[in-house]
Amino acid sequence: MDASKEKSKGLNIKIWKKFFVYAKRYKMFYFGTFASTITMSAVDLTIYLLTAFAIDRFVTGRDISALPIFIPAFVAAVTVRGLVVFFYNYFRGKATNSVLRDIREDCFKKLQELSFSYYDNKAVGSIMARAMSDSRAIAGTFTWLLSSIVWSGSMAVIALGYMFVTDAFLAAITLLIVPVFMFPIRMLGRKMLKVNRVARELNASMTGVLNEGITGAKTIKTLNREEKSISDFEAISSDLRHSNIKAETVSAFLQPLGWSVGNVSLALVLSIGGYSVMSHMGGGRGITLGMLTVFIFCTRELFDSISQIVDSLTSIQATQASAEMTFDLLDAVPDIIDEAEAKDIDTGLVKGAIEFRNVSFTYNTGERVLQNFNLTVKPGDKVALVGKTGAGKSTIVNLMCRFYEPTSGDIFIDNINYKTRTQNWLHSNIGYVLQAPHLFSGSIRENIRYGKLTATDVEIENAARTVNAYDFIMKLEKGFDTDVGEGGNRLSSGERQLISFARAIIRNPSIFVLDEATSSIDTETEQVIQEALQSTLSARTSFFIAHRLSTTRFCDNILVIESGEIIEQGTHKQLLKQKGHYYELYTNQIREEAESRLLQA
Repeated sequence: MDASKEKSKGLNIKIWKKFFVYAKRYKMFYFGTFASTITMSAVDLTIYLLTAFAIDRFVTGRDISALPIFIPAFVAAVTVRGLVVFFYNYFRGKATNSVLRDIREDCFKKLQELSFSYYDNKAVGSIMARAMSDSRAIAGTFTWLLSSIVWSGSMAVIALGYMFVTDAFLAAITLLIVPVFMFPIRMLGRKMLKVNRVARELNASMTGVLNEGITGAKTIKTLNREEKSISDFEAISSDLRHSNIKAETVSAFLQPLGWSVGNVSLALVLSIGGYSVMSHMGGGRGITLGMLTVFIFCTRELFDSISQIVDSLTSIQATQASAEMTFDLLDAVPDIIDEAEAKDIDTGLVKGAIEFRNVSFTYNTGERVLQNFNLTVKPGDKVALVGKTGAGKSTIVNLMCRFYEPTSGDIFIDNINYKTRTQNWLHSNIGYVLQAPHLFSGSIRENIRYGKLTATDVEIENAARTVNAYDFIMKLEKGFDTDVGEGGNRLSSGERQLISFARAIIRNPSIFVLDEATSSIDTETEQVIQEALQSTLSARTSFFIAHRLSTTRFCDNILVIESGEIIEQGTHKQLLKQKGHYYELYTNQIREEAESRLLQA
């Protein structure tokens, strides 16, 4: 069960057990943190006892003979506390950052493993928030709060122990007030969790809007929609502000409550304890002034500790909203998993024979795209898929690449059901070029090598020559070492496309997929790419999802897809002779391109 289904009204132990899996890896750091907190509590009590000794000996008893011993002892206690605080911060920092690193690495690893379907209904902002801000909230806040609870708990136990040893009756009277703290905890904790869940969702939405505002800055400006973008951001920012204020307001109730209860208890201690001190001074039973002073310190520490524990538990419940979202990601299961017996099959070259047998496919949203779809492709065939947007072209290719799996039916690669082979076996033999290829920050050389990490510089240059990219690269100031910028924004769309071709071809794939790869580039660059394709794809099974039908002319088989069905099939010449859907699509496109050229003349 994923974390999103485990949301509860209060503290959810199941969620935090998952965190302890990470914490256990660094138990020595946590042990050092908790040992330091307990030691701090013991040192604090020692300082209080030294204070009591000073009051009873130096003030009340007017005897300073022990001063040479007291001063070094007090300095030593303060010095020890300083060292303990250092080790506490050191171990807490090590624990927090170690766990944070592991959670983020696991989040990133999970994102690489998840199937395409996971990203179909997840906003980028939400995913980024889970991996970054939510993971920090879990690791940082929880480690801090857990150590705070240990410190407060140990301090409360030590303080309470001293109080009962000093004056059991007075300690019992003081404890009667403690239940006043307990009543609002459950109510406030539930309210805090509810409010922070809303804030967490708004924070994810805000991250998404910010991401779109940055990545889509050029589009926003060209459409003159700056005011709309600002308005959207301000609306979410305002809602988040309101939600955060609400959370702070709920949390703020605890502070005056603790202050009030603590001062009531202090008044009782002063009243009853003062009488006990006077009784002692008169020769009767009672406690000394120094003992009462420490008792007051301990009373304050007791209620401060209880208040801190309550506040920490409330904060943990608030952080639980982040934990739920992060573990929702970490617990996500890929839709496509290699069968156990497929893991041991050695990777081998794919010949390129592909067959769809009665394949049906429905997206998680309920949208049915294919129904009993059948297709046979021979090794080396060049297949074009044409049709209107939403016809099912990309779905067919994505199923073939096993980015999705059929809802029913089977797909065979080289006469083998591809579910019996590993995904690595298939994907290592596929070259995929997108309409809008993504280039990674770094040089052109690094981006081409991304297709084959072991590629030599010679192989990289040969791949660039193969796709006719070598000449334009060498004209750049730094050649192959030219930085492409974020997402390749320092290069033109055509140049990015050529580099993506080189990156795909350096893998030497047996199957090549071009998803409308020439639809967003100029005709001159398209001609360069088509020339490269003629030689590059001669012995490879190739799929072209074509918007520009000029790409389909040299294909062996053109499939006209409509509503997930093949309504026409044949070569370019055969389909033109039929004067059907393909003929209409092709002639309309030729007419539109001619009109466009006339308007530009």
